Parts: sequence; structure tokens; C-alpha cells
Amino acid sequence: MSILSTSDVELTFISKKYKNHSLGPDGFFSMSIRAKELDGYSEILPYMLHNSNMTQIDIDFGKVQMNYPTENPKNTRVAFTFTLVQGDEEKGSSDDTKMRFDRVATLDDEHTPGVFSTINVRTPIVGSYDQSFLQWKPICYTGKIRDITDSIDVNAYDIQQQQMNFSDMTLKNSLLRAYYGAHLDLLVLQSMNVSFGTKQDKFYNKTPHISWTYMTGFGNPPEDYVSLMVILVVSIGFGIPVLIILVSSAFIIYKRLSKPRDELLIGH
Repeated sequence: MSILSTSDVELTFISKKYKNHSLGPDGFFSMSIRAKELDGYSEILPYMLHNSNMTQIDIDFGKVQMNYPTENPKNTRVAFTFTLVQGDEEKGSSDDTKMRFDRVATLDDEHTPGVFSTINVRTPIVGSYDQSFLQWKPICYTGKIRDITDSIDVNAYDIQQQQMNFSDMTLKNSLLRAYYGAHLDLLVLQSMNVSFGTKQDKFYNKTPHISWTYMTGFGNPPEDYVSLMVILVVSIGFGIPVLIILVSSAFIIYKRLSKPRDELLIGH
């Protein structure tokens, strides 16, 4: 754990094995959990908006040796499965007891150039209020140092109902199982897949590295806002041409009205 400042704390986990199997000579998977006291935008791409109710998760997946179906197969895509649980609501058939997925469009790409949407996954509504959420930009990075030129798409798929099966080792050995125990089967338990890649990007083998950031928090997910600088630039960009047109029109009208009547008649 590292304390970056009095208002910024980061905890990083790094693994070079999975189920006692090596991820490769240089392969690794890391997850950094960062909590911030102050509201604002993150210091790293994609510069996501955060507040004190949110936690930033940074994932790095690099040089992992693929072993299935063959060693380092061609045309490989990397994908994660999120298992989502709502701890305050038991299962039901109504829409109010389902996770909700939405894509919020925006006209401003000031903080994440070229990206005009944000993905939100919300837990079921309890007492007419949103309880918690996941949020991310549909973009990740393939370079060791994040850069816009090394970005690829993040693709999210439909939320599916997750069946609790204690013979499933993935759930049996999870923190969800450790925390909720047998009660987990009574709660809203759903899952969704997230994959990384863009058409004609030559797949994971080209880099091979993926860096991705998402946020998790309580309440309603925040929405990007237009900064004062952008408002000023847009106002100046539209205001100056309009001002020139108004001044020119007023000058022309003034010149025509200021001509003597005889000159106007001669002109006709």
C-alpha cells in the first residue's frame, strides 16, 4: 500500500501466477485500488471523473502466456467476467431487482479525446435510490505508458442471470462466497462480460499489454461536466462571428439611412 498524499491512497496487487500456473516468464496481472478524498478528474488516461464516494480500479494485463487451446494461439482476445451482487435486495422477477446497463452519450471529449460516451452498470433500486454502480469509458490502452495513439475499444455485453452453484470453483473460492456464504444464493446475482479489442488491431498478440480503468462507488454515477475553459472557447468561437455580422449589418443600415434623400432617389 502507498499513501500518495493526505487525500490519495493506493493499494496494488500483482500476480505472476494463476491457480499455481505461471503466467509466463514476464507475464503478470496487476490491480491497483485508489481512493481519493477530493472531487475531480483522475491524473491518468482516460481521466475519469471521481468523488469521495468512489474507488478507482486500474488493471494491467501484460505479456501473459496463453495456454489454451494451444500455447500463445493467434488471434487472441482478452475478456473479463464481472460477477455482480446486490447485498440489500433478494431475488425477484421485476425490473427493480435487476442490474441495469446504460451508455451515456456526451458532446464533449475534453478529458478523454475521441470518446463521446460513458458506460454505467447500476445495481437494483432500493427504496427509490440507486445503491452502487460501476462506471468506465469504452477505451483501454495497449502501451506500457498510456497514450491516445495506443488505445483500443472496450466492449461490454448484456447482463446475464448468474446461477449460484457451489461446485463452481470460481464462485466457491471468491470473496463473494467468503463474505455472503450460503446466503449468496438468495441475493441478486448476475454477471457480464467485458472484452478488449478493436477490429483490425491484430489482436492481443501484437502488443501484448492491456491497461484499463473503471470506477465503482455508491449512489448515482457522476456525469462529465463542461469546464469553464470549454465554455469560454465555444462562446468566443461563436460569439466573434455573430458580433462581426451584427456590427457589419448595423454599419450598412446606418450608411443607408444617413444618405441624403436626393442621393437615394438618384440611386433608384
